[in-house]
Parts: sequence; C-alpha cells; structure tokens
Amino acid sequence: MTIIQGMRSKIFTSAAVCLFWGILLNPLYAEQKQFTLGFEDNWDSVSEFEGTRLEKGLHGFLDISLDHRRYNPEDVPTDLLLHFEEPSILDETGRYSVSSRKPMVLAGTGRIGQSAVGFSRESGGLLLEAVETPGIDGDGPLFQPGALWGDFTLEFWIRPGYLENGEKLLQWQGQRLLSGQLQLQRLECEVRNRMLIWNFENFFLHPQSQEITFSLKGKRRLVPDRWSHHLLRFRAETGLLEYLINGIPEAVLYTTTDGTSQGSVMRPYIGKRSRGSFEIAPVYSGLMDEFRLSRYFVEEPQLRRLSSEGGEVKIGPLSLGEEGSKIDSIEIQADTPPGTSTYYYYRLAGSRPAFDIDGPEWVPFTPGEELNPPTKGSFFEVKYILFPDGEGLRSPRISNMRVNYRPNLPPPPPVGLTAVPKNGKIHLSWRALQQQDLGGYLVYYGDSSGVYRGNESSAGASPIDAGTATDITLPSLENGKLYFITIAAYDTAGPSHRGPFSPEVSARPSAYYGE
Repeated sequence: MTIIQGMRSKIFTSAAVCLFWGILLNPLYAEQKQFTLGFEDNWDSVSEFEGTRLEKGLHGFLDISLDHRRYNPEDVPTDLLLHFEEPSILDETGRYSVSSRKPMVLAGTGRIGQSAVGFSRESGGLLLEAVETPGIDGDGPLFQPGALWGDFTLEFWIRPGYLENGEKLLQWQGQRLLSGQLQLQRLECEVRNRMLIWNFENFFLHPQSQEITFSLKGKRRLVPDRWSHHLLRFRAETGLLEYLINGIPEAVLYTTTDGTSQGSVMRPYIGKRSRGSFEIAPVYSGLMDEFRLSRYFVEEPQLRRLSSEGGEVKIGPLSLGEEGSKIDSIEIQADTPPGTSTYYYYRLAGSRPAFDIDGPEWVPFTPGEELNPPTKGSFFEVKYILFPDGEGLRSPRISNMRVNYRPNLPPPPPVGLTAVPKNGKIHLSWRALQQQDLGGYLVYYGDSSGVYRGNESSAGASPIDAGTATDITLPSLENGKLYFITIAAYDTAGPSHRGPFSPEVSARPSAYYGE
C-alpha cells in the first residue's frame, strides 16, 4: 500500500506504456485503450460509499472525499436537531415545527456537512414550535408547557459576521404561576463585548417558588468569520451548569439553593402558561450549523469534522469488454493534504456475478505504476480507503481515475489455407498462428459459398474441431460435389473467443485422383 502526500494535485502516469518484449510475447492483446471515470460522468460507476461522499471540486466537477460527521439523533437521546442542509429546514426528530419570516439562505461553506444557514439582523431568525409527536419514544418536546427537564445539552456551531452588542443566538420567554403569583421566564444567549452570555431568569424551578436568575459568561472574545463550537450542558443530579467553547470550559455554576454541589438542585421548568415556542438567532448576522438539543449530558463534544476511522468508496464492477483482458495501470488525479492518506486497491474476475459474495482478493496498487503481477479478467472493481489529517479537518480528494488496459481480442483469421481434393475426401492444411493463448482451429464446410452446414464427412458435422493441428482430412465426401471450406481460430479464454473466418477455398473430390 502506498501513501500519497502533497497539497497539490498529482497525476500519476505509467513509466512505460508497452514493453518491446511484451509485444513479442503477447500478440493476442490489442493496442492499449483507456477510459476515464470522474469529471464529466460524476462518478456514476461508484457502487458503495462508506463514510465518503461527492462534493464540488476541481474545475467544478465532483470529487470523492470523506463525509462529514453530522450529529445523529440515534447517538444520544435527542430532542431537537437541525442540520441546515436544505432551504426548507426541518427538525430531524419531528418534535418541532420550524418557520421563518423570510426564506432561509444556505451557504455552501458549512462547518459540518455541505451547507450552513445564513442569518442577518434584518431577516430575523427561526421560530420553533413544540408539536404533538405521537409515536415518538420518550417524553414530548422539552419546550412544551409543563415540561420539567433533566440532563440536557444545547450545542451549535457559529461563524459570526460582526459580533455587535445585543445580537442574540437564542431566545425563549415563558410564564408560570406559582403560589398564585405569575412569574416571567426567560432564556437567552446574547453577544456582549464579542463574548456570549447565557441568561436564565426563573428558568430553573426554586423549591420555595422564589424568583431566581443565573448567568454564564464566556471568557474568550470571539473572532468574526471564524467557526467556533458552543455547548451548554446541565447535570440534574448535581445542578452543574457549564458552558464550553470548542470543548474548553468557559464558565460553570451550580443551580442549587446554596450555589454548591451540596445544595438542593433546581431543574429547568417550562411554565404551563408558556407558548412552547422559542427563537434561534432572532438578532444575529452570520452563519450557523448543526444545532442540537439533547436530553443528555454530553461528556465529549464532537468537534472533529471528519472521523478518524476514515472511509472508503468502491467503484464497479466495470467491464473490460473481452474475457482475459489485461489492465496495464490505473492513474489517479488526487489532492492529498499533509497528514492525510489514501490507499488504492483493485480486483479482477471473469464475470460480474463473481463479485457478489466474497469475490477475488483485493490487490493494492500504486497509481500510475504497471500492475505487477499482471492479472486478467473481463470485469474489475476499484476501492479507495481515505483517512483525514490528525485534527479531522482535511480530507483527501480524488478527482478522476484513468484505466489503461489491453482487451484480449479474438485470434486473427488463419492464413495459407489450401484444399487438395482426393477420392471421396479433401485434405486441408494452413499456417500456424503465433498466438500465446491459441486453443485450436475450427473447420467449416458446406456445399454453398458462405453457408457451412455440411454433415457428410465421417470426421463430423461442420464445424470440426481440429485442435492445434495445422492440417486435417475430411473423409466420406461425395465425389463430384463442390465443397466450400473456411477455418477460424479460437483462444483459451473462458468462454473462448472465436476469431474471423479465413479466406474461403473450394475443392471437388473425385475418383479421378485414385486412392
């Protein structure tokens, strides 16, 4: 296996297209042919993606690269999940409806996946409404009125444009009635001095129904036009509330009566007088990606764009046209940034069904180099295994593949066929073909030119397999009758190829020739 490294695209070419001795020893193969995958055909021959995808690459065509690690609602108990991959934004869990004042604009520069959603202060954000979710396991939406929360994690990626004071990434307002008194509730995440501040007003339920406010403030100033991951998590057992940026803790407090892990825990509660709706990015300019609310305390945030396990893609089976064809080399045009790796494999078989179960063994190859040992077949597959760099940010990219091969053509027509008439028989002879995989010769005869359906000879009905001999006698023929004869060669490929007919000859047996 070979690791190809380098930031620039590289085209690997074979050192030798055809060797002189190879021509002498292998006259059965035609001149080298090529076909290309990728670019214009958009990799239509790819049969399997596993952790890989197609994305716009060189010259606007599609490249093969590693797929991004989008959040999966099955990984942890998920209450809300927005991928921002389509203009019509949907909650993957089905617990919330999503609407906006203006159509959302997607940017093709997502931190995770292909796209991210773009917000502006003028267009407003997204409004989410808790909906009835019959058939969904677990409780209803966390933001539905009367919901008492347990563990939760709220996380998203942002790439802010300006970071002006007063911008808001999240906003929820509610009401609850406790001991006959109406309490206003509020949860918001806003920008102050290029830092995010989380404010909780009566969001946590005090055991004595007292009003209570908490606030978490980040320590680091954010940088415009740079992606960052923000995570707010809560552990119901201890009341731990923590804010992290890019996986690093920024602020922490305990939502307990005494502010320590020993006090009585106050849990989030959505008042029954609330509407069950909240807003994402109501006043914000910039990009956002992968918004998730989990019913779980996420210990290790998923910050890698690409999985360290890599991915693979299979191409084919592809036909070489003829049985026993030979692949000379496979050229790859690829971009492999430092720290990334790509491994290449191929395999050949005599038929397409041969790949259905286990198939032949995968053989590693170096792009552009002559395949060694040479293998033959009529169908082949190619497999790429890709790995990202150590940070999981950059992927190899494969733009196209060119296969250089030689089809195993049928034998040429034999030459030098002569027919000598005799008494009740005809003797045939011809020059031997210098064909490496020659299987033998077939003799065709009949009483009409171009129609070879004879069956009179005791040697057999037309065609007669003469093996590798270069002469044969057709006995038991009718004297005075004119016979038309041709021969064709066949090879040892399975199934064998029959070559073209030789020039036709004719002869008329007669007693004149004696015994």
